[in-house]
Amino acid sequence: MFVRLRNVIVARLTMFNARRGGEPARMLLKDWNDADSDVWVDPQLVQHVTDPLEKALLEKYKLAYQSGKGSKMLVPVLIPNDTIQPLRKLVQEHKAVDISDNPFLFPNIGISKDHVSGYIAIKYVTSLVKD
Repeated sequence: MFVRLRNVIVARLTMFNARRGGEPARMLLKDWNDADSDVWVDPQLVQHVTDPLEKALLEKYKLAYQSGKGSKMLVPVLIPNDTIQPLRKLVQEHKAVDISDNPFLFPNIGISKDHVSGYIAIKYVTSLVKD
C-alpha cells in the first residue's frame, strides 16, 4: 500500500506541476514539513491580498520549495489540498515500512537511501489505469 500511495502522489504532483519526473520525487521530508507548516507563506502578506484569484489560490494549495537539479535555485511545487491528507498518511507510514532514516518524502523502500523515480511512478500509475 505504501508503494502504491507514494507512486500515486508523485505522479499527481509531477503532472500537476508540469515538472520533470525527478523534481517532486526528490522532495525532502523537510521540504514537505515546511510546506505543511506554511513556512513559505507570510501571514502578514496574506492579510493584504485583495485579488480574489490570489485568495482562491492561497486557499486551494500549499506551497513547497525544493532545490533544483544541479543548482542552488529553489523550485516551487504547488500541492493541491486533495493531496495533503495522503501526504500526511505517507509520512506516518515511513516508520511502518522501516525507512525512517531516508530523508526523502518519496523514498525507495528497503535499505535504499534514495528517492523513487518520478518516471517509474508515473508509468506505474498509468499501468493501473490501463488495467
